[in-house]
Amino acid sequence: MRAADALRHGALVITPAVPGYDTAAAWTALTNAAHGQGFSGLRAAGDMSWALGPGLDSDRLLGHETAMTPVLAGLGLTAICEYDERRCAASLLDRVRAAHPVCVRPRHGSLRAEHTGRTLALRGDADLATRDDFELAVRHAFAAPSGPPTRVDLTRLSFIDARCASVLIRHAASLGPADRVTIRCPRLHARTLRLCGAAEVPQLLLEES
Repeated sequence: MRAADALRHGALVITPAVPGYDTAAAWTALTNAAHGQGFSGLRAAGDMSWALGPGLDSDRLLGHETAMTPVLAGLGLTAICEYDERRCAASLLDRVRAAHPVCVRPRHGSLRAEHTGRTLALRGDADLATRDDFELAVRHAFAAPSGPPTRVDLTRLSFIDARCASVLIRHAASLGPADRVTIRCPRLHARTLRLCGAAEVPQLLLEES
């Protein structure tokens, strides 16, 4: 359905209202209203600029974002929170990403690596377009002064090709006999890793999400 048609039929509603810290009751009421109008559900997208004004309480914002995730899941409601990367501090964006179960990548063929302590988290795509970045992130993590990662999180990696999977397995195989690394990933990624020889590396444990 085109946007103009959706607006005419009430399937698309655009509001300039600033939502603030909406409660579960507000989203429940909106979802019920959509059902009452004959729609199967509600999908929402919001500009989060309202939360970036003077005196921002980032802890309150993140608490709100985290608390809303199970509420929306229970309602079957999909919401997209749109943050302007040009205006938000990188530290805030990192916390916002961690509070959401899914993050929309700015473009296809992108990869984001986060190395915190002894955990390496990779998001986006691990394929031909991002292969060099993937290899660099893995190499740096396994050579970190604090020690190699004990956990690699691929749960937010959309795709991993055989080449990148082999890179990860090779680094895991280079660990000493006393070291272990757990790779947490979706079932499809686990299958790719096994096909590339993950089961033959005793230092590597696959944990399917």
